[in-house]
Amino acid sequence: MYAIEEVAPKLDAALSRKFGSAEVAGLARLTGGATKLTYSFTAALDGARRKFILQLSPASKVTDPIGGITPRISGDQDARIMIEAAKLGVKVPPVRYVMAPEDGLGAGYVTDFVEGETLGPRILRDDKFAVARGRLAAQSGEALAALHRIDKASLPFLKEQDALGQVRAYRGIVDHYRHRLPALALGLRWADDNAPHHALSTVVHGDFRTGNLIVGEDGLRAVLDWEVAQISDPMQDLGWLCVKTWRFGGPRPVGGFGAREDLFAAY
Repeated sequence: MYAIEEVAPKLDAALSRKFGSAEVAGLARLTGGATKLTYSFTAALDGARRKFILQLSPASKVTDPIGGITPRISGDQDARIMIEAAKLGVKVPPVRYVMAPEDGLGAGYVTDFVEGETLGPRILRDDKFAVARGRLAAQSGEALAALHRIDKASLPFLKEQDALGQVRAYRGIVDHYRHRLPALALGLRWADDNAPHHALSTVVHGDFRTGNLIVGEDGLRAVLDWEVAQISDPMQDLGWLCVKTWRFGGPRPVGGFGAREDLFAAY
């Protein structure tokens, strides 16, 4: 179903129904991404040929034994969140089309192509991103402040899970796979004992970190990969960006590139 020779004509037909003759060309599968299939292509939409991105959420033929324990949304819902986020000024790839059932490609969407880098080590080490590194912490704080203001009622499909619920969900995953590590058990116990109560509850990205941001020489250009968005404590997003794993060897606490003070002040 997702071979290039099958996707291309269906995509052309779908976009032609929306925009007139689309003339899809150069469809190519891109690497990267754990849950969606990503393609680049060009099309003549609105009278100008430009580059676009297609993302599809393939239907799995295998039953996931832990499905539903943690949030996971479909491609069309992913697009709806980006549309709402854009209204509040969050930089996201502009959504041009959301797949319909009659398109025959499953859940997915088409966005404009956003030029930039997503690989953390390059963002943190390449000289051309030196100016961007000085701006990213504050830009991330501004983006998070905006997306945490999204009206929850506009996205009724999002799952709500507070901090304690998340800790216990991940404990359930560990127990399911019988992955016994004393350090992990100790960490989960600490998190269970210290989970915040009566915290704020907002729309959260769920995976806001270096690697899910498109960065240009001028700084943040787009926030990607919203498929684990949920309703939860907004501090989850600020904390996740500061986790050591997502510093990719960078020396600074926020994504390897910035200071917490800059992140918090902008937020």
